[in-house]
Amino acid sequence: MTAGLLLFLSQTGTYLAIREVGPAIAVTIFFIYPTVTTLLAWKVFKDKPSWQQWVAIGLIYSGCTWLSFAPKAQPKAASPAVVSTVTMTTPTKVKGVRVAPANAPSISPTPAPKSDSPKSGISPLGVIEAMLAGIVFAMEGIIAQSCFGKVNPAVFTGMIFSVEWVALLAVTIPFNHVPVNTGLMLMGGLLSLATLSGYLFNNFGIKAIGAASTAVIGSSGPAVTAILALVIIGDLLTLQNWLAILVVTIGVVLMNIAKAMKKS
Repeated sequence: MTAGLLLFLSQTGTYLAIREVGPAIAVTIFFIYPTVTTLLAWKVFKDKPSWQQWVAIGLIYSGCTWLSFAPKAQPKAASPAVVSTVTMTTPTKVKGVRVAPANAPSISPTPAPKSDSPKSGISPLGVIEAMLAGIVFAMEGIIAQSCFGKVNPAVFTGMIFSVEWVALLAVTIPFNHVPVNTGLMLMGGLLSLATLSGYLFNNFGIKAIGAASTAVIGSSGPAVTAILALVIIGDLLTLQNWLAILVVTIGVVLMNIAKAMKKS
């Protein structure tokens, strides 16, 4: 039950962070969870990290910190036309003929003032939500590894998703007035199927190679998400954003290599 509630909180925090900062940044910051999982595994299972893993942890935290404070590109908005007004003089009459005022109002498109830079800061709220989501997800992974000695991963996944659905229904009851159409139901079904499949394979991975290794191997998410977000929905990133994501990716790769060396 605890794992199901933690999974619900993790997903909710991730979706809230995506709303605030976009999918690329939210998912990258969320992927601090491999480092948290490694540290928790050290505390719970006495699996002490090697010095290479400490370097990888430093890289990941440095990249996430850089990404949190780096500006993010904003789409350029079209400049609306501004109507300029001119004071009208009182019309005069010449021998009973009405004469139009000499200085009639003129309408001319005036460009709105442009911003010096299309960049703006990243929402601190979104960063905090993504970090908390990653920490909670790491806690769920540690609980899963503790349970897999007695429970099959498929059964465990069904149990935590049942708890998550109950929590989801309890939270969404106040919003039952929201109109639901066919497209929304279809997208929700696809999201549920993808989420269920992902966590099922993740739990099998945890049983096979442990929570820390599964978290590290699955951490290709930041780079893949950033590329897909750019291609599919046009989520713009600055050069600093891409470099920060690259630093996180390098840290994840180094942690993966260090874990493999440690096992060998």
